[in-house]
Amino acid sequence: MSQLKGTYKEIIIITLPLLLGNASHTLIALTDTMFMSRLNTNALATVGYISLFYMFLVVLGYSYTKSIQIQVAKRMGEKQEDKIGNIIDSALIIMFFAALILFSILFLIPGFFLKIFINSPEIISSGTVFLHYRTPGIFFNYFGCVLIAYYTGIGKTIIPGLSMLCMLLCNVLFNYILVFGHFGFAPMGVAGSGLASTLAECTSVLVLLIGVFFFGGIKRHQLLKFKKFDKEEVKELNHLGLPIVGQTAIGFVSWIYFFSCVENIMGREALAISNLLRPVYQIFSVPAWRLANSVNTLIGNIHGQGLTDEISKVTKRVMYVSVIITLFTIAILLPFPHFWITLISGKSDYVSQCVGPFWMICIAMLVFAIAIIIFNVIVSIGNTRISLTIEVTSIFLYLVYTYFIFHFMKPTLTFAWSTEIVYWALIGIFSLFYLKKFDWKKKIR
Repeated sequence: MSQLKGTYKEIIIITLPLLLGNASHTLIALTDTMFMSRLNTNALATVGYISLFYMFLVVLGYSYTKSIQIQVAKRMGEKQEDKIGNIIDSALIIMFFAALILFSILFLIPGFFLKIFINSPEIISSGTVFLHYRTPGIFFNYFGCVLIAYYTGIGKTIIPGLSMLCMLLCNVLFNYILVFGHFGFAPMGVAGSGLASTLAECTSVLVLLIGVFFFGGIKRHQLLKFKKFDKEEVKELNHLGLPIVGQTAIGFVSWIYFFSCVENIMGREALAISNLLRPVYQIFSVPAWRLANSVNTLIGNIHGQGLTDEISKVTKRVMYVSVIITLFTIAILLPFPHFWITLISGKSDYVSQCVGPFWMICIAMLVFAIAIIIFNVIVSIGNTRISLTIEVTSIFLYLVYTYFIFHFMKPTLTFAWSTEIVYWALIGIFSLFYLKKFDWKKKIR
């Protein structure tokens, strides 16, 4: 599958393993939420909030590795597979030092960052404990992100799918053992949840490495040879990746701002309810996320072949699949909101307060399913500065909207979640406007 055509069959082959297994940190956050909801409200609010904070750091690394995926796919399309090893090895060095910096900061002064967004002393205290055990996972995560980018870039997504599935199963097992204290282990509570997630990430990386050694990556693509630090490849990766990192950072800060508004204006119970809704929203948005990831591989590969005129056709195919899957997902969710909410929370007293926002989330999912595909086309063709501009503009308008409704309208939690619809609608409209009104083919890298 060195050269792709963007057929429906290829879209499914690339996406399906990711769809089944590559929900990674969303699934970990979901598992942590389920276990913490069975401890107490404070634990639920803590882990839900801190998981969001940690995921911010994780997604920064993942965002950078999207440039790796695009470059690997491009090399596959150009039939220059011998250059893939230098891309991956150079990226691993960069990501190691990035992880080292983040680990050092978070391990030494975690409370400093938590106090920026959180007012509750109880949440800050338990959040510091959670981060103490969760932070070492940043090394495993960043290493894993590079390998996932490699597998996705060459169109072999079954191994990342298996690794994420193993991570989920291990996270459930380790949470069961460590949080409540089973099989002779002392109950660790919030700390056990953090340690369980870190051990699960380690397991995921081991699976990815086994795939590299046993499925030909070492020999065919010259992976893990570390012959040289390829400055030209790194320059290209930075050109593509740093704007993506910037837009991700801005996006997550706005997401944290939303939850800060919920806590500070609506209270701790509203924060706990929102933390129950967040993993539902994220886990059922996975199909669209994975299809957007496939766009990076497909268009990167087609770009490498010089088939620029095929990009629009491929985009429409992926978008059709994204909308159909999302509509099917919504059809499963909407008739049974009580079932899905109770499954996660384990507490019936939260259900009635979650149903309204639950409906708002389903609408946001449909808008997201369209917008994320269009937006990733711009990323995939290398116009990441344009995508950054779109992100910054959309975030600014999103923040204005969020500030207005929280500080002047005193909204219900249901209406507060309309911010997600506004954000993705802006991303989709601006992205479509650029692709329709500007001659982007002349600027394609």
